Amino acid sequence: VTAQLPVGTCERLIVLINKIRPTLKYSIAYSPENLRLGQAINLYRKPMLPVFGVNDEDVLVAGFLHDTLEDTSATYEQIERMFGKRVADLVDEVSHPKDYKGEQVNEYYDKLKHISEGGKMIKLADFKSHLVRFIGAFTGANNLKKFTYTEYTDRILSFLESCPESVAKETVYTLAKQLEAY
Repeated sequence: VTAQLPVGTCERLIVLINKIRPTLKYSIAYSPENLRLGQAINLYRKPMLPVFGVNDEDVLVAGFLHDTLEDTSATYEQIERMFGKRVADLVDEVSHPKDYKGEQVNEYYDKLKHISEGGKMIKLADFKSHLVRFIGAFTGANNLKKFTYTEYTDRILSFLESCPESVAKETVYTLAKQLEAY
């Protein structure tokens, strides 16, 4: 569970899981990455996927879980058991290998061009979040280290060519170009 969720979400998840699967042994890990970045309240007030017009429940759930395979020891099978095959597939298709480097990075960004429309919406929201944070390093909105993001913005712009026209695509394009200007 990430800090992008409202206060009380973990408790509600526990109640829901216990209701649906009363004999399931599980634990909930809370990842406060956005608390460290000072973004939790902003993300709660302005969640990206609903802003982009997503109302597909599986895409929204997968959006909240999108970093689970990358950043935790959770498995695809665990996500599938808890949230269903479609959610697990969406999380899987937007996930990169743990500690990916070199050619794996190129393969990952190439793979993104061929994922489902729901997966692309998740990545667009994820890219928007990253771009806003990176731009904040240059505008003084946060304390992130300033450095050149040319390779990152090039990868995002290439990914955008595979996306259908949407507010999400336009937003990410504008932010990528803004970051490129720094």
